[in-house]
Amino acid sequence: MPTAVEHTVDKPSASFGNTYTSYHIHANEAGVYANIAYEPVRWLGIDAGMRIANYGIYSKWHTSAEPRLLARFALQPGLSLKVNYARMSQLVQQVSDSYVNLPTDNWMPVGQGEDLLTSDQVGGGLYYDTRDGAYSLSVEGYYKWLDGVAEVNEDYSYSYDKMQNILYGRGSAYGGEIAITRNTGRLTGSISYGLMWAHRKIPGINGGKWFPAKFDNRHKVNVTLNYKLSDRIELNASWVFATGNRMTVPVGMYQSMQDADIPGAIAPHPDEEMNQGLGLNYYTSRNNVRLPAYHRLDIGASFTRQLGKGRKGVWRVGLYNAYCHFNPMTVRRREWVSFGSNNAARPWDVHYETFSIFPIIPNVSYSYYF
Repeated sequence: MPTAVEHTVDKPSASFGNTYTSYHIHANEAGVYANIAYEPVRWLGIDAGMRIANYGIYSKWHTSAEPRLLARFALQPGLSLKVNYARMSQLVQQVSDSYVNLPTDNWMPVGQGEDLLTSDQVGGGLYYDTRDGAYSLSVEGYYKWLDGVAEVNEDYSYSYDKMQNILYGRGSAYGGEIAITRNTGRLTGSISYGLMWAHRKIPGINGGKWFPAKFDNRHKVNVTLNYKLSDRIELNASWVFATGNRMTVPVGMYQSMQDADIPGAIAPHPDEEMNQGLGLNYYTSRNNVRLPAYHRLDIGASFTRQLGKGRKGVWRVGLYNAYCHFNPMTVRRREWVSFGSNNAARPWDVHYETFSIFPIIPNVSYSYYF
């Protein structure tokens, strides 16, 4: 169900409600996949595959051929080079109403008259393993082209049918990552760093110019550590850091033409109900502001008890966001309003503050294996 919106307004003078369009879209998907692994010479390995997918929606069928190819070159013992290409498609994609991942995010099907979301990605990397297998090192890079990317338009409102507020265009994503992993011993774990870019170009949004995507997170760091105290007790910790998500924020406000005494018949002006006469917002571009960086530490411990006959029980305890850092989820605007000589509202002061909801969260679980 793409949308089911109920809108109710209560005022001292009136009370009314509206229920907007609610309907179902039926779709079908089927696919087959084949893969072959081939090693023509000792230093070269090839994995090649093809997926044929069929999607049916709006009484129309879309067929997609999706080849995949991976080539591995053994340069010397423990050192290899890999290059790959993959084409993928899908019928639905996530279209966010906000600038964080929330349960309210929608997975929307392709619009009528639109093509599937498709991507073509090329990548490659160097991979090294020490002779004893204790450490692994990898350096990778990729570039992805996307077609049929969906974004809500700049006039989006919860009051409207969401399928009518989605526009489609192109996207790109590229970057690289370096990672080192310790594989053996009591202490194991990995450290990785990624440098990435993501952009969109949608006709009808941002003047048709390229703009950064919501998840244009420039830097990402992941650290995981596991320490085995004994055969029964294991400690673990993980820390993640990421440059903040992107969002659209007005950089200023200016007086509406109606408030400047330009005749209302020719002056565009904000809806008084929605904007409370505070003037017009000025936006420089789509996703023009980056939220503060996101970082979090999770810690835990597991306690294993062998129960015999291949059975065992495992208790796990942990802390999510162990140092209780309030990561910003979004930005909200605060306004103080004064009134001018004609009793019209004027913004006296405007500032923005971040909003967070997830503090430190303990967790405990028990697993039984048999």
